[in-house]
Parts: sequence; C-alpha cells; structure tokens
Amino acid sequence: MNNLYRLLKTTLLYTSLLLVSTVFGTNNITETFETAGFTNHNDASSSGKVTVGDFDFSVQTGGSLKTVISPAAISLGFDRTQAVTRFSITNNNGDTFGFRGFSSSNQFEMSETVNVSGYLNGTRVTNIENVTIPWPEANIDFSSRAGFEDVDEVRFENSDLYFLLEAAQISIKSTQTITFVDPADITYSPNGTFSATASSDSALPVTVSSTTPLVCSVTNQTVTILSAGNCNLTASQAGDNNYFPATSINQVVTIAKAPQTITFTDPSDTTYSAAGTFEAPANSNSSLAVTINSITPSICSVSGQTVTILTAGNCALTASQAGNSNYLAANDVSQIINIAKLNQVINFTPPSVVGVNDGTYTLDANADSGLVLAYSSLTPDICTVSGNIVIPLSIGNCQIVVSQTGNINYNASNSVVINIIIAAHGHNTQEIPSLNNVGLILLSLLLIFFANISHKKRQMYKN
Repeated sequence: MNNLYRLLKTTLLYTSLLLVSTVFGTNNITETFETAGFTNHNDASSSGKVTVGDFDFSVQTGGSLKTVISPAAISLGFDRTQAVTRFSITNNNGDTFGFRGFSSSNQFEMSETVNVSGYLNGTRVTNIENVTIPWPEANIDFSSRAGFEDVDEVRFENSDLYFLLEAAQISIKSTQTITFVDPADITYSPNGTFSATASSDSALPVTVSSTTPLVCSVTNQTVTILSAGNCNLTASQAGDNNYFPATSINQVVTIAKAPQTITFTDPSDTTYSAAGTFEAPANSNSSLAVTINSITPSICSVSGQTVTILTAGNCALTASQAGNSNYLAANDVSQIINIAKLNQVINFTPPSVVGVNDGTYTLDANADSGLVLAYSSLTPDICTVSGNIVIPLSIGNCQIVVSQTGNINYNASNSVVINIIIAAHGHNTQEIPSLNNVGLILLSLLLIFFANISHKKRQMYKN
C-alpha cells in the first residue's frame, strides 16, 4: 500500500508542471513549480519543460506510465523496472556549463539515492551513482566533481517514480575567457620593466606569472627584466563560486641582448723612457670590463690598462669588450700613441794638462742614454785617440770630438769638443779655465799660432 501510495502521489503531482516564477541572481537560477490535477500525461510533453534564459528545465517519466489514463490505472500492470523519473537541466546555447550547488527552497523529494549524470552532445561523459540527497533541505556542491564543467546537460534520475519538485535553486558556473595582450619584444636593460596586460571577461583579476624566473619576474602585471632571453609569461584565472577556471594563455617575450659602446680616452703622445708607463683608460656603458691589447707588441705592452713602453715608435692599442649573456660584443676602438725618441746629452770631466811624454790619457765622458760614445781627433799631428784613450804626439792643443749617433730610442747627441793642453810637463790637477765658445776659439787660434812658431824654430835649428 505504501509503495502504491507513493506511486499515486507521484502520478498526481507530476501530471502537469506549471512555471510560477523565475528569479536570476549573478549566476543563480531559481525555478518554482507547482502541481495540478490531470487526466492524461505524456512524457516530454510541452507541459513538462520550461525555458529560462539559456537553460531548459524538464521533468520526464517513463516506462508503463506512458499509458496511464487515470490514477487508478497505475496499479494495473505497472512495471517498476521500466519506470524512470528524470529531472534535467540543459544548456541550449551550445556552451558547456557546470553546477556549483543545487538546493530546494521548499520541497524536493526523491527515493533514498539518485544517479547524477553529465552529458555532452547527448553522450554521458561523467556520472555519480547512488548519491544520497538529504531532501527536502538539499544542498549539493559539484564544484569538486571532475568533468561536470564540460557538460551541456545534467540529469538527476531514479527508478522509484517518487519525484516531487516544488522549488529548486541552481547555481550554474560560467566559463570565462582571458585576453592577454602580447607584449612587444624588448631589449635588455638592467632592472628594466614592461607591462603584461591581461583581463578576463568575468571581471575577476588575472594573475600573470613567469615560468622563466631567471629571465624575468612579475609583480602584479609589471614584468621586471633579469636577463636577456625568452621571458615566458602565463596569464591565469582560478575562478570562483560563479566562474570556472579560465584557460591559461601564454605569451613569450624575446628580451634581446643590449648593444654596448666603448669610450676609449686618447692617451697623449709621449717620449721614450726605459720601462716608462702611461695609462690607457677605457670603459663601456654596460659597466663590463674593457680589455686593452697592444697590436704593436715590440713597441709597447699592456697589463690591465697600464701601457709599458718598450721602444720608440707608434704604439697601437685596441679596446674591446666581448659581451656576455645580456650584452652584445662592443665595436673595438683603437688609439695610436706616438712614442718619440729621447734626446741624449754627453757629459765629460775637463781634462788635466797632459805632458807630451806622460804616455796616454783616458778621457772621462759618457752619454746619459748609456750608449757608447765615438771619439775622433781634430789635431792628429798633436794627438790621436783610440776609443777614449788619447795618445799625445807633440806639444799643443789636442782637440778630441766626442759624439753619439743615437739608435731606435735616442736621437743623435750634439757633438762635444774636448780640448787637452799637451805641454812639456803635465800637471795632473790643472784644469782648463772655463771659457765660452768664443774664448775657446781664440785660445785655440793662439795655441796654434805659438805651435807654428815653435815648429818653424825647430826647422831652422835642423837646417
């Protein structure tokens, strides 16, 4: 009797479905139905379905109830195994949808368990069997049920034909789409930034993150450049009670290596000095270390940015910077420094008066360059010279020319004339008084005059 009563109750209550009111929330749809008496019922009749917005709500019965003409007839030949009652919600706009919750505001009766199935294009893609629903105060959350976000119809089914619906509130999650503006490719700059603008049609905030944290980082939607390379960005939105998670969108921003420029200060020309040095300062706007190389290694060498002079000549230098992971190689910059020859000076000690019979006399002279001096006699009848050794021949003024021709590093020196008095007897400590050039010339002429007179007298005595 109880089962028959339940069947009769169901038949009476589901003879007709009448929509009373429809209320839309943010993503909530409230359906209110009421029952009325009937004399005939056919499955899926127009009275069994109502449409609200993009959704169809329907209650269908099957099996032997198709031939029911009156409530009493249900007891005749009823085949329970062929009887199915189904409450379904169908999205008729072609998009997929899913549930967040399902609850009754007044009365919603079923048997002890119900099967909940999700369909896509008429094919079941997910289902939950034997779900226990605490009617009439039901509240089901399907947000954690995998697959229900990808269906276009959800069916609540049981085989007891005990399905009484007066009001139901369904929260339906919407899909959302992210728009991620493709940032333009950019050139590396230390701690440079650019915007990565992304939004969702749900108006929920979109998170932009970097999947290449060594190349770029993101705060909110501002990207900070860390190095050159491919900056991979992902825009995502996790969804909420009303929206499913959005499909993430990726963008790849190429951060190109930056060019760099070398500034190479032109060193001043200089003069040769043994092991002398000078600086060749160069730097790059990348702050990377600049290398200075000599392309004339026989003339100058380089250590760091200090140049060491090896010889006189043109010292050719090149400043270069090879680049790194963030900077391109710089264009080389060259400088040529003229290293001039150094002048040299001959120094000597004024000689003593040399006796004609005292033997040889050693000249004390040197060049400040350290180069070897050359000696020659301007008065070969009075004295000769070999190296710096003077050989007296006769009394008179011995004149020795001292010179240095120079080399690759030194200019030729000014020649120096050393006058040596060759007398009958030497005075080891006598020095020639200091005379200027005119005085030396006059003295030389005077000595030559007296030497000639002495020579003529000797010839007269011989005759």
